[in-house]
Amino acid sequence: RLAGLAVDATWWGGVLDELPLGKGPAADFDGNGTIGDKLPIVVLRSAGGWVLLADTQGNGTFADDRPIRDYAVAREHFGWTRTVRAPSIQMAVNLSDSAGVPRLDLVFDNSSHGTHVTGIAAGHNLYGVGGFDGVAPGARVIALKISNNAQGGITVTGSMVRALEHAIRFAEDRQFPLVVNISFGVGNEVEGTARIDALVDSILAAHPNVVLTVAAGNDGPGLSTLGFPGSASRVVSVGATQPLVFNGLPPDDPTPDPMALFSSRGGEARGPDIAVPGTAYSTIPNFAIGDEIASGTSMASPYAAGLFARLLSALTPASRPEALVMRESMRSTAAQSREVEPGVWVPSLGGSLAAIQSGAGVAARTLSSRVASGTPPTESHRVLPTDQLTASDVVKVDAGGTAHLFIPIEAGRGFQVEVATSSVEEMVTASLHEPGGMPFRDGASIPAGFGDGAALYEVGGQDAVQGLYEVAVVAGPLADASARITVRRAPLRLTMSGSQDSLAITTTSLAKTPLSVRLRAGIVGAELRLAVAASDDRPMRVAIPMPSWASHTVIDSRMPREEWPRLTDFGVTLQDRHGHQIDAQPINYAFGRATADLPDHVAGDSLIVLLAPAFAERAQSWRLEMIVRFYAGDVTELDGGGTPFEPLAGRATKTTRFPLGTLPLSLPVDFRPLIIVIALEGDEHAWMHEFSLDPVGGRPDE
Repeated sequence: RLAGLAVDATWWGGVLDELPLGKGPAADFDGNGTIGDKLPIVVLRSAGGWVLLADTQGNGTFADDRPIRDYAVAREHFGWTRTVRAPSIQMAVNLSDSAGVPRLDLVFDNSSHGTHVTGIAAGHNLYGVGGFDGVAPGARVIALKISNNAQGGITVTGSMVRALEHAIRFAEDRQFPLVVNISFGVGNEVEGTARIDALVDSILAAHPNVVLTVAAGNDGPGLSTLGFPGSASRVVSVGATQPLVFNGLPPDDPTPDPMALFSSRGGEARGPDIAVPGTAYSTIPNFAIGDEIASGTSMASPYAAGLFARLLSALTPASRPEALVMRESMRSTAAQSREVEPGVWVPSLGGSLAAIQSGAGVAARTLSSRVASGTPPTESHRVLPTDQLTASDVVKVDAGGTAHLFIPIEAGRGFQVEVATSSVEEMVTASLHEPGGMPFRDGASIPAGFGDGAALYEVGGQDAVQGLYEVAVVAGPLADASARITVRRAPLRLTMSGSQDSLAITTTSLAKTPLSVRLRAGIVGAELRLAVAASDDRPMRVAIPMPSWASHTVIDSRMPREEWPRLTDFGVTLQDRHGHQIDAQPINYAFGRATADLPDHVAGDSLIVLLAPAFAERAQSWRLEMIVRFYAGDVTELDGGGTPFEPLAGRATKTTRFPLGTLPLSLPVDFRPLIIVIALEGDEHAWMHEFSLDPVGGRPDE
C-alpha cells in the first residue's frame, strides 16, 4: 500500500500516544475502552504531495485506509474506529515541507467546550432540525485552539496572541469583517493589570475594526471577579443571564432573564459590558453525548459574537463603524440591570481594614475603587463591624438579584458564616469570596434555606487570610427573598508548638467575657512544603512520595501576587508515575487549591504533580510555594481524649500540654505530621486550626 502511493523510497513513521492526552472518553482515540494505546502513523510523499496514513480500523494494515492530505488543501480529516460508528474524535492534518522533510501537526479537540461554543455562534440546522440555528448561521468560522485540554484546558505561552493575530491576517487577506470570540478567562488579582490585557488592547488599537468578545468569567456572584482578558479595555466583556425557559417559563413570558448566578462582575474595572443568555443547547463531539446543554459565560460570549456578526453583515464595508463604537452602541441599547451598570464597585486591594469604621450593628460605608480611566461613581456597600465576635444583617433581594455584604477578617483567625432565609417558603444561593474576589477555596456557592436548611461556611484558622471577605446572596429567578447573614469570628486564637515528647497548645481569648473551652488534638496526615522555581515554561514534573495510608490529598500552590499578571494560565495536573491522569485543577488566581481522592494503586508509590505555566507573550522565570497534604482515612487522637471544659477568662492566655509518644503514622522523608487542633466553645461552636509539626521540636508552620 505504501509503496504504491510513494514517489520515493523514504517514509516517516511514528506513533500517537494516548496517555499524555488526559482522561477518557476523549483520550480514548481508538474507542477500545483503554487509554494508553500507541497508534501508528506514516507520512510519505505521494504524487499529490505529502499524505498521512493511519491504521484507523486497528486491523494491522494500511491496505484499507485512505491517504489524508493537508486540511487547508483538501478539507480532509480522519479518526480511529473499530466499528461502523463514526470516530469519537476527528483529526485534521497539517502537513508542511522543511527541506524535504515533512512536518506533521495533528489538530483535534478532546474537549466538547469549543464545539459547543461554535454551535451557539454559527450553528445551522443543528442535529438535523430545520431552523435550529446558532445566532449567526451564515458566518464563516475559523477554529483556533489556544489551550491544552489534557492538563485542564490551560493555554500555552503566547497562544492567545498568536490566535488573534492569525485571525486578523486571515480576515485581512480575504477582506472579511472579523468578530473574534474568546470563551476563556482566568481570575484577576487586580483587574486591569494583566499583561495579556495590554497585549490584546495593543492589537485591537492597531486593528480598530476587529470586534473581540470575551467571556467575563464564572467566578460570580461576587464582585471583583471579572477575569482576564475580559478586563481589557477594548474588548466586549460578556456576562451571562439565566434564560427562564430553563426554569419552565414559556418563551413569550415577559419576565426578564436575571443575571446568572455564576456570571462574574467587575470590581477595580467596569464590566461586563453586556449580558446575554448563558445557557444553551448546542453541538458536541461524539465522545460527549449527553452534554448538549451547558451553562457559563463561555456560552454567553459566542451569543454576543453572533450578534456582532449579524450587525457587521448588514452593513457595507464603508459604513462599518469601529469596534468600540459598536460596543458602546450595544451597551447603550441594552436593558439596564443593576448587576451590570457601572455603579457596582468593590474596594481596591490596596485598601486597609483601618479605613472601615466599626460601630454598633451594621455599618454602611462608602467604598471607592480604582479604574483604568475616568472617575468612577461610588456606592455604599454594607460592611459588618470589625470589633464584634458575632454580627448579623438581614438582606432583602429581588427576584434574580444579588445582595453583597463584606466581612473584615484577621489572618489566622477562623470564622463561620451562616445564611438562612426568613421563611420556609424562601430559598436563596449563598456564595463566599475571599479578599480580592477569588471564590472561597473550598467551594463558593451553596443553597440556603430556613432553619436547619441554612448554608454554613466554616473557615479554619489556617485558611483565614487578612482582608474583606464577601458574602453574596442570590434570590431565585422568580421570587423575592430575604435572608439573615450571621458571622461568628473565633473568640480565641490557637497556636501550637512541640518537642520530642510533648505537644503544647496555647489558647488566647479574644473575648471580653469568660469562655468555656475544651481542647482536642489529633493527627490527620502529613505535610510537605516545597519551593518550586524554573526559568522557562516547560512543564515541570514533581514526584511526591505517597504514604501507604493516604486516601486524599490537598495541594495548595501560591505564587507571588505581583507575578500572576504575567501569565495566562498555570496548570496543576495530578498523575500516577506511569502518566495516567488522576485529576487536573489549574490555578485560577495567584493561589490555587487542588484536591483529589487517591486511587488505591498509587498508595505507597509516587504522586506526580505536573506544573505547566503559560505566559502572555514569552517564556519567563517563575516560582511558587507548594504545600502538599496527605490525609488518612481517620483522625488518630493525640490528646488522651482531650481536656474537660474549663473556664478561660476574657483576654487570658492558657497553654495545655499533651504527652507526645510515637507518632501513629509513618511519614515519608521531609514530611511533617499534620495536626488538627479543635477548641470546643460550649455546646455550640468548634474552632479548628491545622498545624504541621516539626518532629524534632520547634514552632510549627501555620
